[in-house]
Formats: sequence, structure tokens, C-alpha cells
Amino acid sequence: RSAPMLINILSGEMSFIGPKAPNLWKYLNMNTMERNLLSIKPGVIGYWCCLEDREDVDISEQQYIEEWNFFKDVSILTITALRYLTGRSLRIDGETHEQEELDHTRAIQIDRTPFAYTVTKDAHNTSVIYKFVKRLFDIVFSVLTLTVLIIPMVLICLVISLDDGGSPIYSHQRIGRNGRKFDIYKFRSMVVNAGNLEDLLTEDQLEQ
Repeated sequence: RSAPMLINILSGEMSFIGPKAPNLWKYLNMNTMERNLLSIKPGVIGYWCCLEDREDVDISEQQYIEEWNFFKDVSILTITALRYLTGRSLRIDGETHEQEELDHTRAIQIDRTPFAYTVTKDAHNTSVIYKFVKRLFDIVFSVLTLTVLIIPMVLICLVISLDDGGSPIYSHQRIGRNGRKFDIYKFRSMVVNAGNLEDLLTEDQLEQ
């Protein structure tokens, strides 16, 4: 479902490892500490798909952006891979995906200007070498993964398109580094034009 996010990594909007990119509705309900996480690029994976307790996730991600290092990335990548292999990944929660799609519909009318946030004190003191290595890893790993997944991705796109004739990939806004909004890409699991509520719902449903 999230393979198209590799496009976001290559374009520099996301990193392979980092805090979760909140959708607009989620962002508006975040506390100050949670908004601090926007001082770095969001990730396709992170502590949020390794740890089940929300408080543990907040603390671990706060420590992550204050003490960036390559070993933390390797640790997160390893834990996430093990969870996938044992069927315990928190990234494949169907209810989470459904909730994200519901949140998406609530945020349709929000404007496209960046949101203000509080920068974590030590968020930008990371070495230039580590930032370079992290970006290089994002690019190389994304290209390799895309190479491996290109055929399955094409087949998934064909299946989705043949099912209802709509676009197989949809995008919706997330909040990234420095509060900047960007479009995140996923395989479409919703009906066509799910974001156009005015066309899909009755007046009573829209009011509700």
C-alpha cells in the first residue's frame, strides 16, 4: 500500500526512517511536543511502527531527533523488519488506514500554507556527515526497493484500475519538515473521488 511513498523519499519530502507524517486533521490536534517532531523529515518507518505504547513512541521519537545517529536508524530498520516477518507490524493496521482516510475527508478545505511549530532545541545540531549519509541511504535504498517492487506495483495498479477504472494511486496532504505540506502517495483503497464529499454525500450526510 505504501510503496509509492518511495517517490516522496526520492523527491526529498520524506526520509526512509523518521517520525510519522501527520495528516492535516491529526496535526491540528497535536500537542507541542508532538509538533517538535516536524523539525526533521518524516519517515516511511519509525518508532511509531515499532512501539505499541503512544507515550513510548513520543519519547523515543523525541530522543531520535535530538540524538540522530546511524545506529538508531539501523535499530529501527531491524525492529521493523522483524515485526513484518512475524506479522506484528503496526504499519499494516487496517483500522489505522481507515481512520487516515476519514481524517483526509475532514481536511479537504484547509489551505496550503505551512503551519507554525516549535523547533526542538538540538534538532539541527546533527553532523553534516550524518545528514549526507542519511540522504544517500534514502536515495540508494529507495532506488533498489523500487527496482525490486516495480513489477508488483505495476500489477497492483492494473488490478485497481481494472476494478473501477479509476487512478490506482491517490495522494493526500501530510505535514512534513518545517510544517511544510506535501502530497503523500499511496495505492488507492477508497472509491474513486473519495475526497469529493460534495459529489458523494447527500446534504444531510454532509451536515453530519
